[in-house]
Amino acid sequence: MSASDYKRELMFRRAQGKLCAERYSRKIAHFLNHTVRSEAFSDLKKTDEIINELSTKIIIYSDNIKINSESEMIAFINQSVDQSGFYLLIDEEWRFCGAYEINGEFEFNANFNFDDNLSDEIRIIDINFLFQIQLDYDSDEITCLYLQY
Repeated sequence: MSASDYKRELMFRRAQGKLCAERYSRKIAHFLNHTVRSEAFSDLKKTDEIINELSTKIIIYSDNIKINSESEMIAFINQSVDQSGFYLLIDEEWRFCGAYEINGEFEFNANFNFDDNLSDEIRIIDINFLFQIQLDYDSDEITCLYLQY
């Protein structure tokens, strides 16, 4: 893709982001149990760099984790994520609004509900690209893929 094509794509994605930013922020706020900070959103170029960095990593461990409920999902995430930080990407909105960066203090909502939030996909990427958690929700079934790099 040429530089001008990429710039055009970024402009389109930013415009789309304005349409879904409020919905995306609500999902993040409900998942993390805190007020969303606008400065925590990565710009689209940095978000693309995050995804590109992942594509260069070699997976050294992969596991499909059996998850039976949202509360089990939150327990697994809490066990996997430490205070060093991570990027949060929810559904397709992250493509238009950017990754959300969490550093330091955070709390996952033990009562998060995919249906209530009209959500079906969550990705958690370690800030140092050591691991990724991919959560996919479909008709009361949660699929969890844990990847270590």
